[in-house]
Amino acid sequence: MTELAPGWPLVVEETTENHCVAVCGDVVLIFAREGSYADVQHVETGSRVLHRVARLRKGKTRVLFVLPEVNARAPSAAVRDAMLDVAKRLADRVSKGSLVLPGPGFGSAIHRGVMTGIFALARPEAQVKVTSDLREGLVHLLGEGEPVLGPLLRFCEETRRGGLPTR
Repeated sequence: MTELAPGWPLVVEETTENHCVAVCGDVVLIFAREGSYADVQHVETGSRVLHRVARLRKGKTRVLFVLPEVNARAPSAAVRDAMLDVAKRLADRVSKGSLVLPGPGFGSAIHRGVMTGIFALARPEAQVKVTSDLREGLVHLLGEGEPVLGPLLRFCEETRRGGLPTR
């Protein structure tokens, strides 16, 4: 455990070549990597951690979900099914979410547009932001003036680039 700012402990729950799941305060951080398209482990771990954090804090959590660049493969049917199951089961445990789909160009913009449309149609209880920018996603979750924003952004940028933090 590392404290990024007073009252903001960071715990890396699980790290593999395909994903990293961590918690900072009441924010669950899920980083999917190229190999995660067919591996439900990041969904299962994220679900377990989100449920535990919400229960321990006796309230709702915030979630940052970061996908790899758009040239990554689409999730397998098993991963899609697991994500839908988690979304249904834990919808009432999340107050805000940020989905970060990095990458420049038209393909990435289309991907973000499709996801924004899905959230608009699904109308989840949580406020969800779809963006290409990690900082923008974190500001949506934390607010601009939160002291943990800078240190957490640095952790997220390193993790997104493929750094494999340890517990």
